[in-house]
Amino acid sequence: MRSTISKRPAPKSHNLATDTARDMKSTLSAALQSFMTASSLSVTAAAAVVGCNRRIIQRLLDPSDLGITLRTLTRVTAALNLDPQLVVRQRPVAELNPLVARLAAAPNRASGDALRQQILEGFYGRPVDMAKLDGSPVKKPASRLTRLAHAQA
Repeated sequence: MRSTISKRPAPKSHNLATDTARDMKSTLSAALQSFMTASSLSVTAAAAVVGCNRRIIQRLLDPSDLGITLRTLTRVTAALNLDPQLVVRQRPVAELNPLVARLAAAPNRASGDALRQQILEGFYGRPVDMAKLDGSPVKKPASRLTRLAHAQA
């Protein structure tokens, strides 16, 4: 099987979410490539099995292409009789240490604040707007009669 996908790793960015997405896509691409090699499937043969264009398979195999949707992923894996799994876990402190080191060396307050936010989101998760969850009264839209009375006034 001839592969048309380059194997050079994508450079690390300064964004935790982008780096995580790249790591996930790299793992997905490697697993799909391994399956295709073990099954002696070329890109063209895999596209025929899935019933899609070769470009879709090539995008799945490209670790730098982060634009694959979950719908495409499930369609391809179902056709190839694969079971994709997504695991969500709290990020270990050891994985946050590089961000802490970059925070200490931040050249200005703005970049330090951005790194601090990434550390907090990585450790505690994304903040939730409690005002939307605490049962605060929601302003109801004006009734038709109220709108008519204001329009006539």
